[in-house]
Amino acid sequence: MRKPVRLPISQGDMLLRWHKQVQQLNEAVPVQYYTTTRRGRPVQIPWQPKEISANVKATGERLIKDYVTYCEALFIKAGKAAFLDPAGNPQLPPLFTNSVKIGERRSLSDRQARDHVRKLQKVGLVSFYKWHGSRSDYEIRINEQVLFGPKQAEFWELVGIAQLHVDSVVSQTEIPQFAQSSTELSSAYQVTVTYRDKETETYKRGNVHSDKQHTRLMSEHSDNYSDTERPQQRQLTESQSQPSDSAGNGDKGPGGARAVENAVENPNGAGARLKARLTGTQRPRPSMSEQKRLEMREGYVRSFWAYARQVLYTARRWSEQEERVILRSILFGVYGNFQSPLTDREWDGFQDKLFKRVDLVAAYYQRHPDKWIPEPYAQVKSGTGFFDWENLRGFRATAGWIDENYRHYRQSYVSQRVSLAVRNLHRHRVGRAPKQLQLKTYIEAYRFLENQIARYGEAALKRFHELAAGIGVDLRPNQPM
Repeated sequence: MRKPVRLPISQGDMLLRWHKQVQQLNEAVPVQYYTTTRRGRPVQIPWQPKEISANVKATGERLIKDYVTYCEALFIKAGKAAFLDPAGNPQLPPLFTNSVKIGERRSLSDRQARDHVRKLQKVGLVSFYKWHGSRSDYEIRINEQVLFGPKQAEFWELVGIAQLHVDSVVSQTEIPQFAQSSTELSSAYQVTVTYRDKETETYKRGNVHSDKQHTRLMSEHSDNYSDTERPQQRQLTESQSQPSDSAGNGDKGPGGARAVENAVENPNGAGARLKARLTGTQRPRPSMSEQKRLEMREGYVRSFWAYARQVLYTARRWSEQEERVILRSILFGVYGNFQSPLTDREWDGFQDKLFKRVDLVAAYYQRHPDKWIPEPYAQVKSGTGFFDWENLRGFRATAGWIDENYRHYRQSYVSQRVSLAVRNLHRHRVGRAPKQLQLKTYIEAYRFLENQIARYGEAALKRFHELAAGIGVDLRPNQPM
C-alpha cells in the first residue's frame, strides 16, 4: 500500500515569515506626535501607528493556513498536474473562497473581510486575485516569498521529485525533505487565532482564553471554531470543498480543471475522489453521530456563556457548582434544550444572533450606568435568572431588539434611496446628474428611478411620486410686477 506523498512545507516557518514582514512594515511607519496639556503646559506624546493592524494580520494567518491545507490536499489527490499552468510551467493552484466565508471563520462581516483582503493584496501577501462576480467565489494565491522564502526553487524541485516517485515503491526517506521546522524561532511570537464563536478573542475587550482545549489548539496552530470535530479533519473537508464551489460556477480554475483531466481512471486511484467531487458524483456525506452532535451543542452553550461572561460579567467569579447551574439555565432558557428542528447551518446563524443580542445588552447597560445587570441564574425565586425562559424581562426580551434595529435601519436606508432618486431628478434638469442617467431623457430617467424605488415597497414609491411631483414647480408666492 502506497503512502500518501505530502508537500515538503512548514506552516510554522510561513507564519514566522509573515510575522516578520508585518513587524518590518509597522516599524517602517514614521512616529507621529500629538499634543496634550499637562499642568498647564503643552506636552508632545509620541505615537507609533501601524501599517497592518492585528486584525488584518490574523486574517493573513488564516488565509495562509487555509491555503497550505488546500495545496496539501490537492497534491495528495491530483499530484503534480495541479501545480502546472497550461504551458507546463510551475504555478501554485488558486484557492477559491469568498468574503462571507472568510468573515465567518474570523468573526468579521463580509465587508470587513473584503477590506482585509484588499489590504493584504496591497502589502503583497495576496499575490494573485481574480474576481468572478458577486455570486461566485474569487481566486487568490499567497505570495511565494512568504510561503517558501529563499527555498522556492527547492520546493518546486521537491514537488517534481515526489511526483516521479508516486507510482514506484520508494520509501519516504528517499525523497529529499526540507530541514526540520525551527520550533525555537516560531515560539518567539504567538500566532493570533480567533474563533467563530468569539469565545477567545475580542479586540475591544482584551484577549481572554477560557477553554483549555482552545489554548492547546492555538499552540498547535490549528482551529476548531466551536466544532468538536477533529481540527485537521475540519480543515481538510473545507479545503477540499473549494474546487467544488468553483466548478458549480463554471470556472474550475487552472488547478481544478487539470486535476479532473489528469485524474486516475482507476476508481480507487489517487485522483478519483477529487474527480468525483468536481463532477458532482461523490457519495453523500455521512450524518453526524449523536455523540458528536451532543458535544457540538455543549460547545454552543459554553461558548455563549464564555462570551456573555466576558462582556457582561467581567469582574464576577463563580464556583464550579454555580457555573453548572448557569449552563443549565442557558441550555433551557436560551437554546430551548435544542428541541427546535434546525440544521447545523441554522444553529450557526442562531449563535451569531445570540452574540449580537449580548452586544446589545452590553450597550444598553453602558447607556444606563444607574441600572444593574441581573444575576445569570435564579438565586431566590425559580425562573428569575437573566437567562431563564420564564423571565419575560430578561434575556428573552432581547429577541425582538435585532428585528427592531433592522426595521429602523431598513426605514433609514429606504428614505435615503428615495431622497437620492429625487435629488438625481433635480440634477438631471440642470445637467448635473450621474453620467449614465444624464444620457437619458427626463421621462426615461424618471421611469428608471421609479423602477428602482418600486423594489422597496408601495410606501417608498408613493413618497417618491409626492416628492418628484414638485420638481420644477415654483412654490414662491407671486411677486407684484
